[in-house]
Amino acid sequence: MSPLALLLLCLAQETAPARPSGEKRDEFVRIEVTCTALSGSSAYLDLGREAGLAPGDRMRLFTPTGAPRRGRITSVSRTSARAELEGDLEGLEIGLLGEVWVPRKRLEAPAPSTDEAPKEPEAAAPAAETEPSVPAHPPWTSPPEEWNHAQPLLAPAHGLAPEERPRRFDGRVYTSADWTSDDSGEEPRDFFSSAVGFDGRLENPFGHGGELAFDAEYFARRSDTAGVTEDEDKLRIDRASYTFGGVRGARDRTEVGRFLQRELPSFGFLDGVEYVHQLGTSQRVGASVGFLPIPDDLFTSGDDMQAALFWRRASDEAQRVSYGAGYQKTWHEGAADRDLFAAELELHPSARSSLFGSALIDYYTAGDTLKDSGPELTQLFVNGTLRTEGGHGLGLFLSRFRWPELERDEFPDVTAEEIAEAVSTRYGADGWLALSRRTQLYGRAEAWSDEDDSGGGGRLRMTWRDLPRRGDLLLAELFVNESKFTSALGVRASARRRYERGSVDLSWDSTSFDQDAVDEDLLQHAVR
Repeated sequence: MSPLALLLLCLAQETAPARPSGEKRDEFVRIEVTCTALSGSSAYLDLGREAGLAPGDRMRLFTPTGAPRRGRITSVSRTSARAELEGDLEGLEIGLLGEVWVPRKRLEAPAPSTDEAPKEPEAAAPAAETEPSVPAHPPWTSPPEEWNHAQPLLAPAHGLAPEERPRRFDGRVYTSADWTSDDSGEEPRDFFSSAVGFDGRLENPFGHGGELAFDAEYFARRSDTAGVTEDEDKLRIDRASYTFGGVRGARDRTEVGRFLQRELPSFGFLDGVEYVHQLGTSQRVGASVGFLPIPDDLFTSGDDMQAALFWRRASDEAQRVSYGAGYQKTWHEGAADRDLFAAELELHPSARSSLFGSALIDYYTAGDTLKDSGPELTQLFVNGTLRTEGGHGLGLFLSRFRWPELERDEFPDVTAEEIAEAVSTRYGADGWLALSRRTQLYGRAEAWSDEDDSGGGGRLRMTWRDLPRRGDLLLAELFVNESKFTSALGVRASARRRYERGSVDLSWDSTSFDQDAVDEDLLQHAVR
C-alpha cells in the first residue's frame, strides 16, 4: 500500500500590524509586491522607497502550498527592497506575490512646515464709499528661509525627532498542528506535532526612538511506532533584542540581544551586539561580537564565539549599484575555528532589470585537516531578472555550494569525505507571462550536478488571482523532478480565501515516485 499522508489541521492565524490605541483601521495600507530574486536567506522585491516601503516593515510571500513565508524589510532603494526571510528558501521562487503593510501617513505628502494664511470668505460687494476689509495674516511661526530659483517652492518636510515618535506595537500570534498516519508497512506509525508562537516589536518603548523585538515558539511532538510512544516539547527563542539609533538624525545604530545580523545576514544569528556607523549618505561600516547559537531546535549558545567587521556602500540615492563585504572570525570552545569572508552585490541597470550576487569564501590554514590551505569558494548565489512593462519576466540563476570544515557542531550528519570533496551546482531559468491582470503562467527549468551524479526538474503553473473576489487565489500545477535516488512526477491544485485578519488554504497533491534504489513505484496523495 502506498504511503498516505493526510494533514488534518493547519491553522495559521495572522494579524495585520497591531495599531496603537485610538488609531483607525484604515490607517494602514496593504502594498502588493512581487519577488524578483532570491539569494541566501534574502528575497528581493519589485517595490521600494517610492512605494512607501521602509526598513523594519513586516512582509509575507504567498507560496503555492502551505502557510505564507514571513520576513522583514532590511533595506530599500528607490525602486526595490530586500527582505530577510525566516528559515531557508525552500518552496520559494521568483514571481511569487507578497504583501507589506505600511502606515497610510507615510504615503501622504508632507504638509508645509509654515502656517498657511486662512482662506478669505466670499465677501459681498463692498459699498462704494468703503474699502473691502482684508483679514489680518497670522504671525509666521518659522523664520523666512533663503530661496533661489534652483530650489523648489514648497517648504522642506521636517521629520520627527526620535523622542517625538509615537510608541507603536505590532505583532502576530500563530499556531499550527500536523498529524501524519502511515499504515503502509508492518509497523503502523502516527506522528503529531503542534506549535504556538509570538512575534512582535515595540517601537520607541523608552522615548529614545529604539525598538524592542521578541520572537519565540513553543512546540511539542508525539510519535507512536508499534505501540512505543515518545513525547518531546521545547521552547525556542529566535529573537530577543533592543535596537537604538539608526533613525533619521542618528548616524549610529546598535542592536543588543539575540538577533539575525542585519548588515550581512550570512554571518548568522548572534547573541551579542552589532554596531553600525553611517559614513555620509552612501556608505556605512560596523562590527559585531558575541556568541553564535547552534541552528537546531533549541538554539543553544555559548560554545561558539565570533567577531566580525563589515562595510557597505551604495552608488547614489537610488542605489542602482550597492555592494558590501565583511570578515568573520569564530572560536569553538576557545580554540580558533573559522575565517569567513562574505560579499554581496546588487545592480539595477534599469527600472525593470536587476542582478544579485552573494558569495562566502572560507580561508583554511595548516591546522585544517580536510581542506588545502588557502581560500575556497564555499557558497555562491547569482540571480538576474528582466521584467517588461506588460508584466512578463525572465530570470536566470546559479548556485554553488561546498561543505565548510568547522569545529562547530553545525552539520552533524556530514561525513569527512563529503566535507573534503562534495560540491553541488544548480542552475536554470524561470519566466512568467501575464496573460491578463488576474491570470499568470509561470514556468521553471533547472539542472543540478554534484561530484558523482546529476539531475534536474521543472514545473508549469497557471495562477488565477482575485477570483472570485479580491485576495482569493486558484492554482493548478504540473511538476517533474529527478533527484539522486528518486524521480517524481506530480500534479497540484490549491485555493486560498483571504480574510481581513487571516486566510484559509486548501491544496491537493498527487505524486508518482520512481525509487531507483529499490526499484519500486509509489503513489502519494496529500491533502492540506
